[in-house]
Amino acid sequence: MQTWTFDQARSLIVRLESKLPEIGCHIGLTGGVLYKEGQRKDLDLIVYRIRQTPVINDVALRNVFESCGIEILREYGWVYKAKYQNKGIDILIPESTGKCDKYPTPRDGWVHNLIEFES
Repeated sequence: MQTWTFDQARSLIVRLESKLPEIGCHIGLTGGVLYKEGQRKDLDLIVYRIRQTPVINDVALRNVFESCGIEILREYGWVYKAKYQNKGIDILIPESTGKCDKYPTPRDGWVHNLIEFES
């Protein structure tokens, strides 16, 4: 996979932020692209809910990602592994239900086992 620069990340984030508020979310940048100099192997994004929106609609959120050229590859509870123009993305959605009937994705057992263990 190719690497990310801050300017490339910013360009994608601006595109996402132009669409996310209409479904009740905003996007934030975190991780190495934000905190470290030079190119990074992946982009870490965090999606957060606008307070007036009661819940995040996972299907609508995925539709926004797809409309911006992001392909969701795997889902690990509230962490999504994705790619954009052959570059890796980790999308963190703490309030996500981790369920999307339109796009069934494989689950990673350790995430769900950990949740069951803590309950």
